[in-house]
Amino acid sequence: MSPAISERVVNTLTRVLWYMSVCVCFFLQALQGGFSRCVNVLSHSSKSDDMAVDVCTHICRCYRVSAQFEGCREAIVEVPAIVKDICRVLYYKVRRRVTGTSHDGRWFK
Repeated sequence: MSPAISERVVNTLTRVLWYMSVCVCFFLQALQGGFSRCVNVLSHSSKSDDMAVDVCTHICRCYRVSAQFEGCREAIVEVPAIVKDICRVLYYKVRRRVTGTSHDGRWFK
């Protein structure tokens, strides 16, 4: 590969990665909006079949998968509301159902 072609490939890949990081940040912010609204209606009396619990369950699963990638972990940590809301979910009795794991906190692994 000639130096000019390899430089263009690197520039193109750099732009693609930048766009992907922007999309991930936007996606995480969009998830956070719904997550925050649903977390606000959770309580000790929430049942596992409540819609807010289901929404929190699915969003926690998205966070769990996202956290497997370094760029996503950095984006999650940059939004303190995500960590605050996750802690609030873990506070309730429905934590096992919502986070999909035990209380040992390994769901971010």
